[in-house]
Amino acid sequence: MEIEDILSFDQRIEITFGEGEKSLTTVSRVEDVTEDTITIAMPYINGLPAPLEVGEEVVVRFSTHNQYYSFSTTVKSRARSPVPVINLNVPERIHSSERRQYVRVKASVMITLTIPSDPGQTRTISGTSFDLSGGGLLTILREPITVGTDLAIKMTVSPEEIIEVEGRVVRCDLIRDVRRYRIGIQFVNISEKVRDRIIRVVFHHLRESLESG
Repeated sequence: MEIEDILSFDQRIEITFGEGEKSLTTVSRVEDVTEDTITIAMPYINGLPAPLEVGEEVVVRFSTHNQYYSFSTTVKSRARSPVPVINLNVPERIHSSERRQYVRVKASVMITLTIPSDPGQTRTISGTSFDLSGGGLLTILREPITVGTDLAIKMTVSPEEIIEVEGRVVRCDLIRDVRRYRIGIQFVNISEKVRDRIIRVVFHHLRESLESG
């Protein structure tokens, strides 16, 4: 498996460094890939450049198409011009697995659910997500939705962008002390292009949470 075949420019990656309880995880993107070097945008922690030293070991994770990939490597060098970057050594081994699970983060995104009601009729419920992943979302609503219900979802991920996907309710639990319902929704019939866009939103929220501490 050649690294150039699975990593490309602007690919989002997750990078972990440090040991034990002091390990840190943040996100970055690929700037360039050659036979012996992977160049990534400078990752940030709490608004500051990540303290990655030459020779330090890091773990990189990313997904593409229907696979997850991960590998261990070391920092080759740092550079500041024309933009701050980290150069990583190309790994000797790359691990892959089927993309069945997705990184899930707490993310408050405005959502509108359109649900079938009477024959030929629909009703809408507006709310916010509690967490989000490339595979689905969790929201808390005032009313229950029957498990197995298919619905349409509009997610306002920014003032300029709305993502529309189909979903299916896979969980509906009563939160007794607040009389609300915890609703888990799985995305269905979703294209990889749309899923990748959602994953980029997830990584954006992950980066924000890491930078804010």
